[in-house]
Amino acid sequence: MKKILIILVVGFFTSLLASAQTSDSAYTSGGNSEVYYSFKNGVVKTVDNNNWDLAFEMKGFLSGIHVNEQAGAQVFVSPFAVADWSNFDTTGMSTWEISRNSTETWSEGGFNSNISSEYDLGWGQYDINTHSVKGDSVYLLKTRSGSFQKVYIKSLANSAYTFVYADVDGSNEMTQTIVKGDFPGVNFAYYDFDKDASLNREPVTTEWDIVFTKYPIGIQAGPDLLYYPVIGAKINKGYEVSERNGMDVMDNDTSTLSWNSIVTEIGSDWKDFNGMAYEIIADRAYFVRTATGSVWKIYFTDYKGGPSGTCYFTTELVGATVGIQEFKNNLSIYPNPASEYFTIEQNDQLESVSLLDANGRIIRSWAPQGSYSVKGITAGLYYLTTASSKGLSVRPLLVR
Repeated sequence: MKKILIILVVGFFTSLLASAQTSDSAYTSGGNSEVYYSFKNGVVKTVDNNNWDLAFEMKGFLSGIHVNEQAGAQVFVSPFAVADWSNFDTTGMSTWEISRNSTETWSEGGFNSNISSEYDLGWGQYDINTHSVKGDSVYLLKTRSGSFQKVYIKSLANSAYTFVYADVDGSNEMTQTIVKGDFPGVNFAYYDFDKDASLNREPVTTEWDIVFTKYPIGIQAGPDLLYYPVIGAKINKGYEVSERNGMDVMDNDTSTLSWNSIVTEIGSDWKDFNGMAYEIIADRAYFVRTATGSVWKIYFTDYKGGPSGTCYFTTELVGATVGIQEFKNNLSIYPNPASEYFTIEQNDQLESVSLLDANGRIIRSWAPQGSYSVKGITAGLYYLTTASSKGLSVRPLLVR
């Protein structure tokens, strides 16, 4: 079975050259809207980016929780544990850390900071026996409308988040639940504190490749990091990207590319501000490898800042997968990203498990077992392949 597995997975990474090219633009309304874009089909959906406060990760056992920073929401890491909920106050708040969403991975949001161990998820602890997460930390949330709420995530169990929030003095306490099954096919479900309601904002993840949005980045200013908002592009989950400089953007040579899974690798640095206007970096192109293995080139041709926030760009398909017949099952990997160990949840009995790099080389293989070690493996994006009597499954696994 292992020989068949290797042949199929190598086929998954094989690509054929193509030549279709499309010029397009994405209008972000200065960041007040998010534009979900498909390389194949153009703009998929434009949504209001100011109607939510928290975003809860939906896929599998993943548990990232983001804060709508671009709209003014902030989360402060308080010294209070869940057991101290009734005693919470804001004394000493000026010394509390503002926890920010990661600009590198979708799975680390403002509630996923202060991670101290493999099973510490920031807002709670993962139980390897029950495959649930129990909250242990109380946060202070400044909502996008400027009000302050104390918040803790009570649990993630049976594919449902339960969270509790109240005014700082404890009044108006509410308990809410977001069930992952109510938001099929999307990366995140959202919550609006002004309306006390959950939102389904995103298109299905298989329908888009990049999203144009506004987000803060930090620049070093002496000993401090100063944050300011930029408009740029983020890649979808399970994608890889490479930035290429110093070559004609029309050139489709990908032989020297170095791939990574940083969601803001495209970001906003394809333009510079000269003090009066934005200038496009003429010899900078990006190559995006999608979750199905297709490779697209994107380079930018213009940008209109201010209230419009319009990004002008050209895309081209430079590689198309030959592909494999992958068995679609209910396999889930947890935790992902993994730093020491991960576990696999799947109803079908496994026959083999292998970890491959982006070139299809087997990095490590295991017999089916309770947990799998990634100690000693260089950080990066890999592909976990599992085989059962029903077929082959391929899933991305981020090692950090």
